[in-house]
Amino acid sequence: MRVHAGDTIKVEDIGTLGTVKKTDGKGNVLAEFQFPEGAVEAVIPVMIIAHVVKGCSHVPA
Repeated sequence: MRVHAGDTIKVEDIGTLGTVKKTDGKGNVLAEFQFPEGAVEAVIPVMIIAHVVKGCSHVPA
């Protein structure tokens, strides 16, 4: 799956949407997730991204 910085993503096991901050070109992305406890940045493999939504902040369940 191809992702770019700024894309909104939905990850397999996380209900919260994330925003791609940076890609490494090797199959990983730095993504930021907004949880009630605060923002969390994590490096995740592209293969666990379920959906990429460009220009949208809501993904149907």
